[in-house]
Amino acid sequence: MIAGIDFGSTLTKAAWKTDKLNYASTADKSLEEIFELLRKDDITKIYATGIGKHEVTKDFKLFTFGGDQIETEVELQAEGTKKLLKLQNTNIEDFLLVSIGTGISYTYVNKDKIERFPIGNSIGGGFFYGLGKFFGAKNFKEMIDLAEKGTSLDLLVKDKLPEKEGTFQGELVIANFGKAESNSKKEDIYSTLLSTIAITITRDVLIREMTDKFQKTPNVVYIGSIVSSSLKLREHLEKYSGLIGKKAYFPEKGEFALALGAHLRGFEEYFEDTK
Repeated sequence: MIAGIDFGSTLTKAAWKTDKLNYASTADKSLEEIFELLRKDDITKIYATGIGKHEVTKDFKLFTFGGDQIETEVELQAEGTKKLLKLQNTNIEDFLLVSIGTGISYTYVNKDKIERFPIGNSIGGGFFYGLGKFFGAKNFKEMIDLAEKGTSLDLLVKDKLPEKEGTFQGELVIANFGKAESNSKKEDIYSTLLSTIAITITRDVLIREMTDKFQKTPNVVYIGSIVSSSLKLREHLEKYSGLIGKKAYFPEKGEFALALGAHLRGFEEYFEDTK
C-alpha cells in the first residue's frame, strides 16, 4: 500500500488510505511514530514531496516525482486541496489557493488550470514561529494557545477617527503593532503576529487582483498548519476576505493537502506501472 509524505522545511506530514483517509504530522508525533503507524497499516511504498530531506527507514521503498520540484509541488497541493474540498461537499468552480506554510504561496486553480502566482510572501508560519522563539516560546502550540487568548495591538483607523467605527475604512490598519508597549503581554504580541499575517495576505490578494494577466475569482481557499491550528487566524482571514469581496474557505485537514496530493498521484503512477 501507498502513502504520500510532505517533507516540509518545518513539519513532515503523511496521508494514506485504509478503509478511510489517515493523516499524521510531526506537529504532534515524531517521524518514527508516523512510520510505525504506516507499518501497522501495511504501507510499503512512500511517494515523497516537499523541500525537506526525503528520509525514510529501509523497510519502505521511496519514490519521488519528476519535473521541476516547485511546479510539481504546486500541482500536487492543488490536487490535494480539490480532493479535500470535494470530501466536505464544497463545490466551487475555481479558487485562489493560499498556502500558509513556513512561507506563503498563491495559486489559481480551476477544473483545467493550475497557475502559481510568481511572487509569494515570507510573512507566514516561519515568521510567526521565529519571532515566538525570540520571545521565549517553547513550541508552536504554546504560541497558538497564547495567541487565541490575546488582543491585537494593531492601530486601526477607527482608533484615531472614532466616527469611522463600523465602516470599512475604520477597520483598516494604520500600523501593525501600533499600540505595542515595552510591557505588552506575549499573548497580545502573538495575536498581533496572526493579524499581521492575515493583513499581509489580504494585501497580496488585492495586488494579484490588480494584475490583468491573472484570472480573478471570488473564492479564496486557505490551507496550512497555522490555519488549522488557529481559530483567531481563520477569523482574521474570513473578516479581511469579506472586506475585499472574497469568500473564504478552510478545508478540514487542509495542512495535509500536499501529502494527500502526493498520495493520489503516487496511487495513479503505481497502478499505471502495474498494468
